Amino acid sequence: MPTDHDAELPATAPDAAASEPDTHGEAPFLTPTPEELGIELPDDRDEAFDELLRLLADARHEAAAERDHALRALAELDNVRKRALREAAEVRQRAAEGVITQLLPVLDSFDAGFAVDTDHPDALALADGFRGVHAQLLGVLEAAGLARIPTVGEPFDPAVHEAVSMVGDGDRVIAEMRRGYTLAGKVLRPASVVVGDAEAAGGNEVA
Repeated sequence: MPTDHDAELPATAPDAAASEPDTHGEAPFLTPTPEELGIELPDDRDEAFDELLRLLADARHEAAAERDHALRALAELDNVRKRALREAAEVRQRAAEGVITQLLPVLDSFDAGFAVDTDHPDALALADGFRGVHAQLLGVLEAAGLARIPTVGEPFDPAVHEAVSMVGDGDRVIAEMRRGYTLAGKVLRPASVVVGDAEAAGGNEVA
């Protein structure tokens, strides 16, 4: 016979964990119907399967084509970026060439001044001051990529040397009349030189 205590006990509830799938808070994935995908399939099962395979192949082919198009677009964008960087560098290089080319006569004036011999104390002190200014200016230009073209003792190279006279039948530079310079490996001004036999004349270059 049931007691009053038994009557107070609630009926056993069904196991919620057993009756409801655990989706970890996510909505369960529902397979779409052909109608929801806008696909019309034949009633025959085999024909429907073949049609699905065909549609899958078409979809994969289209996805591959779109991927190839996207990769090409990314490659073209990268080329545009590299081209823009290269053109910007060329603009900076041309600007530097213009400024440094205008400064070359200043370097020539220094060279001409240093070639003058004098024993006057005031002139010597002034020359030392100019040498300091010259070294400072040349240091700034060299930091920007300016380099002196080697001359005396080097084989004559028409790409970097401009022969102003010949002594004998030799093909080596035996004297430098005006310094030549390169900027970032590009000839900014060829060196004016005398070409001939190394023994025909003692080496003579701009001081």
